[in-house]
Amino acid sequence: MHLLVASANGESLSRPFAANVLAWKIELCLKTRVMNLIRSLMSFFLLAVIGLSIAGWIWAGEQPSSKMIGARVALALCGLMAVGAIGLLWSAKETHVVEK
Repeated sequence: MHLLVASANGESLSRPFAANVLAWKIELCLKTRVMNLIRSLMSFFLLAVIGLSIAGWIWAGEQPSSKMIGARVALALCGLMAVGAIGLLWSAKETHVVEK
């Protein structure tokens, strides 16, 4: 393992360590982009679920009273859970493991 040695003007004198840090930062950036892509795709799916819940809510209004209540309860729970999932999806923080 190489030690980081800094010169008087703050430049790194240890090239292998600096290269490892740069590679780690690039890898971290790539992982972040992939994670944001996955989050975006999941959010799109959850927004579609919310849209279908709204359409189902409107459709359920035409049903007899006993069916309408059950359908609207299920659709409301589905919509609320989708909103909660989107909130958790985007509030989750990534954990970074540093190898020694």
